[in-house]
Amino acid sequence: MRLKLVQHIDRNKQACGILLRGSSVKEWLIELSRLKLNLNTCKLYGLPDETPNSIWGCLVLTSQRIDPQIDHLHERCYQRTKQLILPLNSREYPILSDNELEHMFGSGLHLYHPGIGLFELEEEIDVSELLELPPNEIQTTITPRDGYLPSSEIHSFFVVPQDEKDVLENLEKNLFPKQQKSEKGKLNLWERVKLQFYRLFFKSNGEKKPSELVVEKRRGLKWLQKGLAPFFKGTERTVDTLFEDYEDLEQRNISELNKLLDMLESDPENALKYAMPLDTRGSGRGGGSGWAAYKFGKIWERLSLFGDGIGYDSEGGAITLDDDTFAQLQQRYQLTAEALIKEGKYEKAAFVYLKLLKSEYQAAQTLEKGKLYKEAAALYVKFGTKESKELAAECYEKGSMYSKAATLYKETGKYEKAGDMRVLLNQRAEAMQLFELRRQELVDGNQYVKAAKLSKSKMSEFDKGQELLLEGWRNKHDAFNCLTYYFAEFKDEKELKSQVGFVYKKEIQGHGQSMQADFVHLLKTLYAKDGDREEFKDLAYKIVAENAPEDRSFAALLKGFNPTDKELAKDTMRYRSKRAKQ
Repeated sequence: MRLKLVQHIDRNKQACGILLRGSSVKEWLIELSRLKLNLNTCKLYGLPDETPNSIWGCLVLTSQRIDPQIDHLHERCYQRTKQLILPLNSREYPILSDNELEHMFGSGLHLYHPGIGLFELEEEIDVSELLELPPNEIQTTITPRDGYLPSSEIHSFFVVPQDEKDVLENLEKNLFPKQQKSEKGKLNLWERVKLQFYRLFFKSNGEKKPSELVVEKRRGLKWLQKGLAPFFKGTERTVDTLFEDYEDLEQRNISELNKLLDMLESDPENALKYAMPLDTRGSGRGGGSGWAAYKFGKIWERLSLFGDGIGYDSEGGAITLDDDTFAQLQQRYQLTAEALIKEGKYEKAAFVYLKLLKSEYQAAQTLEKGKLYKEAAALYVKFGTKESKELAAECYEKGSMYSKAATLYKETGKYEKAGDMRVLLNQRAEAMQLFELRRQELVDGNQYVKAAKLSKSKMSEFDKGQELLLEGWRNKHDAFNCLTYYFAEFKDEKELKSQVGFVYKKEIQGHGQSMQADFVHLLKTLYAKDGDREEFKDLAYKIVAENAPEDRSFAALLKGFNPTDKELAKDTMRYRSKRAKQ
């Protein structure tokens, strides 16, 4: 009678041990430690290879439960009878009774495995005889006197940030220039109303520099003359008087502006004390629909980082601007801000953007560029959008204010960055929770390679990372890169070959042709690297031979292992052509 093994899956079988490949006792012990198996509960038996005087590996019998989530690399075994141990998913054929097996094998313990055949487990390995322990040495201990020593290790270093409101108040109070009042020449409320009325009938000639006032009469002036005729004698003289009044008001209106423009060119920093804010909505321009004007003096005191920006009151003078003058002043402010940035005066440049040009984002960006991170972050937070909160978090991170950065990163859904900040704060538990959220996002998005890298590099979960890579391969999501990165972790050539063989048996053999073709491509990549890797080539040839009769395209895969073999290329083409005709 010839006894052989056949595949037989029975989920009720209980594993009694595992098979470890390799000839190194050191590697066996390292693997047992990784599997969290207590050496005192294990029995080890050496197994011979087919080659004389060589070791195939060892059989580890243990009473401990072997967690399949931890051990997904090694073949497990079960005890068929007291005398016979078989691979877990197999059974003898023909099937024999326990009595027949006992009569056949006697009282000795045997292992029957397709890789090594039938072997009697006669002698257990005594690991204690193989270990070389360092000799015990008597150490002299000197106890120092009690005292205080500072900590020799810094676990975390960070800056405690201020509240955003306090930062903005300090920015406005201490860093921005103080406004100076200039009351002379301003128009009162009645004069402003008159000036806007006159502009319906008269207009400025639009000089580049408003220091020379040139005005002209509009065509609509004749309607004014007709309207005044029933009430006044000599309407032409009356209109001339109104025109003179308009010239005077216009001159007074722009006199203050001339001073500001000249000062912005000659002494920009001092000019900021007298500058007026611009509103891009257009209120206060001479060509606008309203009579509101930009004020010096009192309006300045009403500018606030926490309010609407510009306020008006019924007291004091004002200046109205036509569109050309508005654009000229706006351009001058922009040039002033750029000049201040070049000089490294970032807080003053930010003042121009925030207070005068009403460009909040440019102000925040300028503060960030000047490494005024807490001030820039406070401005970004004030805007309240998700994008601005992310920018604020980046500023807090650059300024080593990791607690604020972590909070904002979490609010905006950047869990990995939030976890990084918690690590810097030495808050490992909170960091792991955030990393877990990010890992789940990656897995849900089928980004298994990124999830594996996160597991290994930041969560110190190497085994979980490897499991995720195999899961990505099985689910065919970036499968090639998943398996490539999986094998990249094995630097030892022997271990790499063992893993390739194991993965082939567990994940490739007997699966679909598409998966087997991808595996051949991977073997080609591994084969092309330095080292003695003929085993990879042989395995690829085996896969091609098994699949080519059904899918002739497999024959073309051989060229990757023999790029310079022209005869092989010709044979491959002939083979594919012949199969196509059939």
